[in-house]
Amino acid sequence: MSNLYWFSSKTRLFVWVIPFFVLIITSALNAQVTTLWEKSKANGNLPAFFGTNSERGFAYGYVGGNHRLYVVKNSPVTVVTMNALTGDSVGVLDVTGITGGTFALNDVEVSNDGVIFGCNLTTSASSTAFKVYMWTNESSTPVQIINYTGGAYRLGDLFTVVGSLSDNSIAIYAAQSGGTRIIKFTTTDGGTNWSSSEIVVSGFTSLGTVPKVYPSTSGFWTNGNGQNLRQLSSTGALVGAVDLNLVPSNSNSLVYFTSGTKEYVVQFLYGPGTSVISTTSFFERAFILDVTNGYQAVGNVGFTSFLGDNSNANGTGDVAFRNNGDGTFTIYVLATNNGIGAYTINPANLTAILTPPTIQNFASFWPPANWQRFSGFLESPSTLTSITSGWLPDDFGNVTSPVNRSARINIYGTAIKYWFVSPTIDLGSGSTNYQLEYDLALTKFAATTQDTLGIDDTLAVIISTDNGQTWSKSNILKLYTYENFIPPTGTHEIINLTGYTGLVRIAFYGSSTVSNKDNDVFVDNFEIKELVTAPMLTVLPPSKDFGEVQINTQSQPQTFVLRNDGGGTLTISSVVLTGTDVSQFILTDNNIYPVSLNQGQSITVDVRFAPTSLSNKSANLTITHNASGSPTDVPLTGTGVDYTITTFPYVQDWEATAFPPSGWLNLQVSGSGLFERTTTGTNPTVSPKSGSAMVQFRSYNFTSGTSAALISPPINFISTD
Repeated sequence: MSNLYWFSSKTRLFVWVIPFFVLIITSALNAQVTTLWEKSKANGNLPAFFGTNSERGFAYGYVGGNHRLYVVKNSPVTVVTMNALTGDSVGVLDVTGITGGTFALNDVEVSNDGVIFGCNLTTSASSTAFKVYMWTNESSTPVQIINYTGGAYRLGDLFTVVGSLSDNSIAIYAAQSGGTRIIKFTTTDGGTNWSSSEIVVSGFTSLGTVPKVYPSTSGFWTNGNGQNLRQLSSTGALVGAVDLNLVPSNSNSLVYFTSGTKEYVVQFLYGPGTSVISTTSFFERAFILDVTNGYQAVGNVGFTSFLGDNSNANGTGDVAFRNNGDGTFTIYVLATNNGIGAYTINPANLTAILTPPTIQNFASFWPPANWQRFSGFLESPSTLTSITSGWLPDDFGNVTSPVNRSARINIYGTAIKYWFVSPTIDLGSGSTNYQLEYDLALTKFAATTQDTLGIDDTLAVIISTDNGQTWSKSNILKLYTYENFIPPTGTHEIINLTGYTGLVRIAFYGSSTVSNKDNDVFVDNFEIKELVTAPMLTVLPPSKDFGEVQINTQSQPQTFVLRNDGGGTLTISSVVLTGTDVSQFILTDNNIYPVSLNQGQSITVDVRFAPTSLSNKSANLTITHNASGSPTDVPLTGTGVDYTITTFPYVQDWEATAFPPSGWLNLQVSGSGLFERTTTGTNPTVSPKSGSAMVQFRSYNFTSGTSAALISPPINFISTD
């Protein structure tokens, strides 16, 4: 089916109906990190010296009695000096004599004793030397100390400096982009002469692009674009790779430090997008990872803020850290094109274990911290394999406005057996009982229309009582089959966890073994909180502003859900309109009171705004019930306006970006799919008749039976007699 387009013509589109409408029916863990300061695109205070793709490396150092950050600008060659305590720029370093390479200067590091080092970027060290420069203090002229012309290696995307120059404990590491070599430089005479050696990594084929390696107490940690975070032995042999659910492959720069008996890696992740459905959106930040027990037991114990949505095409950025000497550490993050931030952590308080109350709304990076995805059929016991597909981010119920990011699984076909597993949750000793809550919706694939699971399909909520070591059918908390109707607009589920104690993990599992149905299932607002034993009224939405509505007409209805989110029985004795402008609102309520609701049960009522005069109006939806806080008032507001057309000829050319224009109504009659303003169209391909915009009803994309009405303001033809 083709779409319908309403073209605009500034000289030919006239409205001569009173009033008219067009009706179409189709056939078809952040709280553990404290921000010290932040200068970023997200905050609207991006440093003025930031260019485009030019700031890729930086370092923290205590130099000349000052806490400093040094930021390399590779074009033109500049090293900006910043006050690490405030983020203020305080000067630049001398860059006299720095030349050669794709970028003459690309990264900077500082030794433990306050000596500054910088390196160039070369795409082939055999033909263009890899160079390292040294500043003994902020006033000095740089001295070239390394001129490496070894193999045809790309070096200098990032480099690492550890130790002190004064006692010759210093070591400089440069990892080969796309290869398997790590070049190590050392000195025995205070930096006058340097020797190089190669470490060839084994057990995998590439360090990735923009790679970095950092020594640890037992070997190395390394990462690069498109790779896993990996743990290596001291000889470069692979010890193991971290699950990509915990550290996605859009990651590179890292640092390593210890605090007491604990070991940590700070990992930079790039991804400036804000698309709801993208798995690389909302990164441009750092993860703080507890790596004490090795690659197989890494936990995300904190993460820094999203620095911004400016393009970061090269996927570059950097991290640094400062030991504050009081048990705390400051983490510094640079995201190319998006800014710099400083964040304080206290390792004594860092944990990857969730303690109730806790909620996950899936609105940030994907997957959320410490959530993992697996494949395998639900059996007793289940055999699971880690995957990076199956459960993905998407709009809850496939409704794109307002934005509500959630977790989605597409259940179809013959081979779906996907798990989405929560982080570890500590339910304690049993002295406090808890409940699990979540929102759940089911729609046809890529649509908003209702359906049911196929006869072979399974959706289950499962608890692992041994912290995710085993999963069994005997631990199903709730099972959904084709007999269970799950609304496309969502339902709120509550599961009593009384009797469960200690460290647990909770999983959502979806499977399909026969090709019949093709459905999307959505999970949102996963929450663990103390068990509520008394009834509790929740009203969604908690208020409603109907905005502007033409006088003597009615708005679209707003459906209010009245739900018992507590225990026991919620008794609702009445729902009425009250307040100043009660006559300006219409309540539609088919319930017979009193209504008794058990935990998780709900009723609905509809309210329309129907102004008969101009100005702002207000009233309340007043609910009387047996729970605490009765009666409950839900604020209702709206503004009566008059956009009656009295001047002719009248032209609506859709050029203004706001849609629908003031006074027009864009109403859903059935299904899900409205008119929209567009500048181009497909199915068929079409352009505006004149101007830059037109109105489209995308019937080609809508489910059969979808209908909408685009209604003009009233039109008053004034008599000329």
